[in-house]
Amino acid sequence: MKLGLQTGSNNIHKIVDECRNTEVNHIVLSVTSVPKLVGYETISPEAIKECENALKNYNIQLSGLISPNPSREAVIGENQDELGSIYKILKDICKSGIKLVLFYPLDQFKNYKDEYHHTKPPLEIMPGEEKWDKIISFFQRVSDIAEDGDLRIANHIFAIDIMDEILNTVKSPNLGVTYCTGMYIFGYDPYTVIKKFGVEKIFLCHARNLIRHGPGRQGHEEVPLERGDIDIEKYIRILAEAGYDGLIIPEHWGDNGDLLSSMTYLKKSLQKLSNELSIDF
Repeated sequence: MKLGLQTGSNNIHKIVDECRNTEVNHIVLSVTSVPKLVGYETISPEAIKECENALKNYNIQLSGLISPNPSREAVIGENQDELGSIYKILKDICKSGIKLVLFYPLDQFKNYKDEYHHTKPPLEIMPGEEKWDKIISFFQRVSDIAEDGDLRIANHIFAIDIMDEILNTVKSPNLGVTYCTGMYIFGYDPYTVIKKFGVEKIFLCHARNLIRHGPGRQGHEEVPLERGDIDIEKYIRILAEAGYDGLIIPEHWGDNGDLLSSMTYLKKSLQKLSNELSIDF
């Protein structure tokens, strides 16, 4: 396992400073930042490659890119222009040689993020309902592009039952998940993702901690990684014992936390686990 940063910055000096301050050299970067970092007007394979090389000069590895969030209308096929743009971006990433994309495919649907409550369905369009076939068609097209370009799509989705249905329908080795402990907000056990999907489907990991005060998204408080309802060391142990060797990225550390302390905590946790399991990280 490796620790990494996730950023939407288009300031290379800021990125370098954050990496040096946290002693981390892997980043997952928003694709919208790439052109501005290297002086291009739009995204292209050449812009991505130049960005990757610019970061290498500072011993920073561009380990993945964050795709723009597709709208609800694009996912269900009602905005073809946006769909074309999303598909082009994914193809350009493939041509650049980057192998990982962090994808938020369903964040713009009702009841998924802002309005979700434990008594409501996790998505406004559930499996078997009208337009569910459109959602499947979207993921099928994304997987086709990913397979052609040897690209892994790390789908970030809190409703893991929904993602399980999608992966079981669109059977692609290039579609996987971002294992984020934030699923706890929506009533899911934060330790069961590997049992459900298998470690081969875990393409990226987010470490996040929360305290539950009530149901639904608004009933949770973001807190530093070392305190909260989620046992982050247990989470890391589950990953290690399953053989996960990808990135872990901390995020959402609350008002009393920060990036540096989050990284420090994760490094100490990994070192402790390394000593116990005789595993090098």
